[in-house]
Amino acid sequence: MKDYAQYNDLIVLSTAKRLGLALFTFDEELRKSAKDNSVRVVTP
Repeated sequence: MKDYAQYNDLIVLSTAKRLGLALFTFDEELRKSAKDNSVRVVTP
C-alpha cells in the first residue's frame, strides 16, 4: 500500500461492494479497481 489515499480508496470500494451500491468517482484508478471488482461505476 502506497499511502493513505490508496487505503481510503480500498475502504470506499469495499463498502460500495458490500452494500451493493454504485460508485461515483472522478478518480480513474479507483474507477478501474471498481470495475475489476464488479462494482458498478457511475461516470460523471
